[in-house]
Amino acid sequence: MQTGQTIKGLVGKTTKHRVNGWAFLKDSDAQPVLDLFINGEKRQTCKADIFRESLKKIHPVGNCGFSFAIKKSEALSSKDNIQVFCGQYELPQKNKSAFNNYYFFIHIPKTAGSSFRYMLYNEFKQDVIYPNVKDIQENNGRYPSHEMVLDMVDNKPRDFQFLMGHYPFHTGKILPKRPKYLVFLRNPVQRAISNLYHLKRHNEQFAKVPLLEIIEQANWQINNIQVRFMADKVFKPGQSYLKNTVRGDKALAKAKKNLDKCDFVGLTEYFEESVEIFQKMFDWKIGRTLKKNVAPKKHKKISEDLYNRILTLNQLDIELYEHAKKRYSVLHKKYNATVSIP
Repeated sequence: MQTGQTIKGLVGKTTKHRVNGWAFLKDSDAQPVLDLFINGEKRQTCKADIFRESLKKIHPVGNCGFSFAIKKSEALSSKDNIQVFCGQYELPQKNKSAFNNYYFFIHIPKTAGSSFRYMLYNEFKQDVIYPNVKDIQENNGRYPSHEMVLDMVDNKPRDFQFLMGHYPFHTGKILPKRPKYLVFLRNPVQRAISNLYHLKRHNEQFAKVPLLEIIEQANWQINNIQVRFMADKVFKPGQSYLKNTVRGDKALAKAKKNLDKCDFVGLTEYFEESVEIFQKMFDWKIGRTLKKNVAPKKHKKISEDLYNRILTLNQLDIELYEHAKKRYSVLHKKYNATVSIP
């Protein structure tokens, strides 16, 4: 008979159509067999043998995950009593919110997001942030993938209050409660130019490639990426988003709608003033303005052909940026941001 002394496990995220978690035997390499009960009735049996990268922090090889799929016709509701057993031992559940408030900083590339992230570290301890400095270092200096974030939420190796990274707006829905959404937007042409030079500096494959060719090879990063971050559930690098197309216009409408749901909207061009507004909104002291991951020097003046190409590829972002400026003006007036932070 299994007991809490012989098995370790947790029922993680439960949705209408899936019950996820992890479990392993403390003194055995055998994979435990689990039973799913819904409202006291046994419905399914499975082994805890699914590999998840995040589980390597609590299990030697990480292949201790489980997932029960629920039929659409039997979709779960908040009224259902969900239980997972290994023998007679019931796995504990961790679906309750660990914090009163949650936050999600949507870090759109080349919008001064790295600077803002480091400033936020002054308000929050590293152990309630995901990904924190250690997580990023362990992932070769990059934000963990979207899939790794989902694993983190599903399996809960640790609770976190603040999600931040290159993840779309929709990712905020995986948190236990609606988070406070934070985002910076930037003049789309200037953002795209900065992104191009960043790719040229940091990717060997682009080191000797003309900027116009980089656009074609890394198109999605230069093509209305701010709309993508605010509209997409999952990024679609193989698809172009253009104005006056069904896909593009639908994405823009969704991006505007989601931007209106954001609690804080800052503008990179007014970074210090945006930070002042942010601090007044949340009554936080995140310190003096920092500059992280910025270009080492000013870029050369780009050609007219390159400028026009960038302009064409970012018409949706330009419209979203104008919408963001209106949101920013409302916040500016509400919080009386009249001077920049010294």
